Amino acid sequence: PPNPKDPTAANPLRVLIIGDSIGLDLGGPLQSDLAQTGVVSAALDARESTGLTRPDYFNWPAELSSDIDRVSPQVVVIMMGANDAQDFLGPPDVPYTSAQWNTLYGQRVAQFMQIAGSKGAAVVWVGMPPMQNPGLNAQMADLNGVAQQQAAAAHPPVTFLGTDRSLGTAQGGYTAFITNAGGQVVNVRTPDGD
Repeated sequence: PPNPKDPTAANPLRVLIIGDSIGLDLGGPLQSDLAQTGVVSAALDARESTGLTRPDYFNWPAELSSDIDRVSPQVVVIMMGANDAQDFLGPPDVPYTSAQWNTLYGQRVAQFMQIAGSKGAAVVWVGMPPMQNPGLNAQMADLNGVAQQQAAAAHPPVTFLGTDRSLGTAQGGYTAFITNAGGQVVNVRTPDGD
């Protein structure tokens, strides 16, 4: 296989981008930017209203396994969690605010990271950005903490990329607009504050 550190147009770096609705907001522009390099082939699989909490609604582990077989990525970028702060359905149900919830969610995140890297791909987990609603923002901080903890414990290693400051204010708070590297002010969030 081509060396992922030295991609060429003939042997491009294969990237798979996975996510929920906010992951879709990241994934579309990222896929476009990577394609413009001429040395990266990027595939995107992002689904609105999905996550790891409700495999009965959408089974992300099965979908990711299929994507890995189809794309054979060298890098997998994941941005997921916006819809995950909800009860796990049982029996027995595991309420979101219970002590058991973080343990169960951590297991699902760890499994997802393991699937992503199962064929040798480098895995990058992109954290949820700050949210306008304080309650939702606190939930996303909780989910980010679980994902960051699982990334640190993963073998092979997973890179956790926090977005509090890159998609938020300098203090890590919510903002709908940021100034990009070119000095342009760009809208990075949907009108609903998610």
